[in-house]
Amino acid sequence: MSEKPTYEELEQRVNELEKEKDRLLSELQQALREVKQLGGLLPICAKCKKIRDDIRILE
Repeated sequence: MSEKPTYEELEQRVNELEKEKDRLLSELQQALREVKQLGGLLPICAKCKKIRDDIRILE
């Protein structure tokens, strides 16, 4: 039979998971900023979200 974790072990694990969550959230927010920045550089159709080329034909 395995031992149940102590309160301190559970608290430490929760803290580790919260730090990991914060790190991942930060990475996701940075990635979203980069996508928005790149989206501003490409001519994207507002309706179908396809990228237009120089002669305005959707690909």
